[in-house]
Amino acid sequence: NNNQIANKANIALQPVPIYEMNHIIGFTPQKVSLLFHNKETFYISYDTVVQSNEKKQKFYHSGIKCAIDNIILYDEGKRIIITQGKFITFFDTIIDITVTIETKYKSINIIDVDMTSKYLLVSGNDINDNTDVISIFDIESEQPSLYISQISGYSIIDMKFDINDTSLLLSCGYRSIRIWNKTSHDCLIGKNIKL
Repeated sequence: NNNQIANKANIALQPVPIYEMNHIIGFTPQKVSLLFHNKETFYISYDTVVQSNEKKQKFYHSGIKCAIDNIILYDEGKRIIITQGKFITFFDTIIDITVTIETKYKSINIIDVDMTSKYLLVSGNDINDNTDVISIFDIESEQPSLYISQISGYSIIDMKFDINDTSLLLSCGYRSIRIWNKTSHDCLIGKNIKL
C-alpha cells in the first residue's frame, strides 16, 4: 500500500488545457470574469485582476474598493481595462502603468476596444438622470481623453465596434438594432437596421 502511494506521488502533473490556448476567446464582460490570452489566464477576484500562468501570478489593483464590473484585454494582451462603478482603470501589463479616470456614469454596462486599440467604447447610465449615454475615449496616449459623448436615446443591451471599420459601431437594444457612425468629434449618427 505504501508503494502505491509513493508511485502515485512521483507521477508528473499534466498541463492544464487552459494554458495551451493561444488566443482570446469571445466573452461577455458582464457575465464572465475569466479571460485567456496566449498561455496567460486573467480573472477577477472582487477588486483585483489576477494574471496567472503555469509559473507565476501577477496582481493588478486600481485602489478603488468596489467590485470590478467589466474587464477587457486589448493590444495583444499587453493592456487591461476594468470598470468599477463610475471609474475606468487602464493597466499596462508590460511596464506597470496604471491610469484611473472618473466618468459621469452612475454605472458602466458595456466596454469595447476597436481593432486598432485606439478607441474605447463605454456605455452606461448617466449619474444625474439615469439616461443611456455612449462615450468613446481616445486611449492611444498614456492619458485617455474623451473623444465623443452623447445620450443614446435607446436602451442599449450590448454595443461593439465593427471589426472591419473602426468608424462604425453596432448596438442591440430592447426595441432596435442600430449602426452608429463616429466620423466626427461632434456626435454619433445612428440609423435603425430594418429586419
